[in-house]
Amino acid sequence: MGKQIILTEVGPRDGFHNESKILDTATKVALIEASIEAGFKEIEFGYFTNLEKAPSLADVEMVYEKIKHHKEVKLKALIEDAEGLSRAVDAGVKQVKMSVSASNTYNMKKFNMSNEEKLRAIEKLVQEAMSKKIQISCAVSTSFGCPYEGKMTPSKIDTIASRLVEMGIQEIYISDTAGMGNPAEAENIFGFFLDKYPDRLFSAHFHDTRGMGLANVYAAIKVGVRRFDSSFGGLGGCPYVPGGKGNVSSEDLIHMLEEMGYQTGIDLDKAIQIGKKLETIFEKPMNSYVLEAGKSSELIRT
Repeated sequence: MGKQIILTEVGPRDGFHNESKILDTATKVALIEASIEAGFKEIEFGYFTNLEKAPSLADVEMVYEKIKHHKEVKLKALIEDAEGLSRAVDAGVKQVKMSVSASNTYNMKKFNMSNEEKLRAIEKLVQEAMSKKIQISCAVSTSFGCPYEGKMTPSKIDTIASRLVEMGIQEIYISDTAGMGNPAEAENIFGFFLDKYPDRLFSAHFHDTRGMGLANVYAAIKVGVRRFDSSFGGLGGCPYVPGGKGNVSSEDLIHMLEEMGYQTGIDLDKAIQIGKKLETIFEKPMNSYVLEAGKSSELIRT
């Protein structure tokens, strides 16, 4: 893929899920459509789960129905069980995503399932999704560290990833859910998986909890990763991680990639406008350097 980088905007799911202010459907749709207009070709728009787990995303069916659909744009939704898959199918969704942790303790806290129980549940969902021609991907969360079990190694993560490969899943996300990763680990972990499974797509999902998100992206790029999640305004987090903060900011990531000569196909100025709109909507500054300082090019006086 050379200099081309594919970014998935996860703010409409990961971001809104972790905000106390619940947005109305029209506002969510407008922000998703603005992201499409900016050039995002992959967007994680919602989460099919029960109201108690994600009250801010309870209108997921309505959001999907009201978005202006484009053939070249993939709209993905997170699911975690058969009911969620059924709702996604009924809504007409064609791409779904699941998650399982590399940490058994984290799986127990989030899903009340052991690693093995969660993997067996995922296998059934994969079979059902494939029978309905639904594209399915899966994230391995806490891959760079877990608050309950500590740091992870490539071989530990692979006890999960290898099973996902056996199930036939084509795209696997390696996720730094707790924001514990560093660039050396990013290079080591992604180097391992890209070398071992060259026929699979590996995407990176970094949180910027300790300010290393962009550095981790760069380290992953060095070993060949070309697919990354990001969130407008740096929204996001995780309720199961103490002190957890948002994802890598979309505006910051696009800005860095452009400065380095990579192509995302996304209009940075339009992405910045989305971030500024979010600051108005949520009445607070976003977790974005570019929103605060502007683009580097704006400092140049000719």
